[in-house]
Amino acid sequence: MRNFKSTFLIGKLCILALLVSVSITEAADPNKLDKARFSYAVSAHSDMVNTRWMDKYKYPYETVEQLLEATKSTKSLIRTVSLDMLVYRIGDNAKPYLIKALDDPHVSVRARAAELLGFLGDGTGLPQLQRDFDGLVAWISEGPKEGPENTWAKYGWAFPGGYIRKALHIGRLLAQFGDNRAFGLAAKLALEDKDPTMRDYAIWVLAAIAENDRSVLLAENRDPYPIFVLVAQNEKDRLALRTLILAAASMPAEIQTKVWEAIIASPNAPEEVKAEARSWKQIRAARIEWRKREQQRREQLQRRPEQ
Repeated sequence: MRNFKSTFLIGKLCILALLVSVSITEAADPNKLDKARFSYAVSAHSDMVNTRWMDKYKYPYETVEQLLEATKSTKSLIRTVSLDMLVYRIGDNAKPYLIKALDDPHVSVRARAAELLGFLGDGTGLPQLQRDFDGLVAWISEGPKEGPENTWAKYGWAFPGGYIRKALHIGRLLAQFGDNRAFGLAAKLALEDKDPTMRDYAIWVLAAIAENDRSVLLAENRDPYPIFVLVAQNEKDRLALRTLILAAASMPAEIQTKVWEAIIASPNAPEEVKAEARSWKQIRAARIEWRKREQQRREQLQRRPEQ
């Protein structure tokens, strides 16, 4: 059970961290969207899962017209699922319905519509994601209140943890659009939250931010690399550490080494996780050695006189 007071305090500190850096935030450009970062969003497997949801709630989905009707459902889940299925079946022709869904009353539907637009190479949903993220962070900082949004509790989004998780989810999407504003929230949670699953999720968000233009991150004073090293030194949870190990694998060699060595040297990390970090470090060293030998072989072939 999460400690309410500690979570609320973290929320307060997060908003302060965000306010410190908001003035130097560079606006992400919807026209410079990296479509590849959304390639996971729709697949044959996800469509199969979506048909099961439609079957469960008895919504027909054989035709495009039936899916369009399902987008008007009173259930936010069905509205989201029907948008997914439209994108899988009609591709770019689904854009008008996704853009309309950006005005959906439920934040989860709006976020998914923006994500699906990103999958189609369209950055139209970015401004709504930004508004929703800023609104959620403000909501967190003000404390619990009465209102229709508290119905999220039925879907596992109960305040305070649910609002923070939803903000992290939207923060990850923002990072994929090139917007780094979730850095303050994710860094604070990765280092200090008492819930290991929250810390784990925050690490994923920081990893998504780390993929963005490094010069912009440094200019905004939002460098995830030192945070990764601090987490590696202090984290105890297996899942969070394994997430960090995997995230480091896609980072530059220098930060890979720092993260893995910090985990190996940490008195807090479980031994099996340390062993995994050693394995990744050895694999990287073997790859470097192979490349070195391959380069030497090629140079020798070039120097060999023609016969």
